[in-house]
Amino acid sequence: MKITEANWEKKVPTITLCEEMVLDESGKYIIKKHTVKPHMFWIDGALHLSAEEGDGLVDYWEMFIHPEIEEWAHAKGYYWEWKDAGSLVLGEL
Repeated sequence: MKITEANWEKKVPTITLCEEMVLDESGKYIIKKHTVKPHMFWIDGALHLSAEEGDGLVDYWEMFIHPEIEEWAHAKGYYWEWKDAGSLVLGEL
């Protein structure tokens, strides 16, 4: 299904990130995880992903895009392209 201005908000994935290893009450190490909903917005006829949230999902200077966000786009027939240091734009494959 094509991603449009009318339906994109229902399609944004939730990403699980590993935050840190911590000791639990019993003295065992556990991986503390948290989920992040990517900050996306529709502007100029396209879906954008913010790179300014500091949430670990994208990093312009490292040219990093979280693999789950890339997989989400590819599975729908799209790809992410850097618009500028602050955002990516979704393009059709």
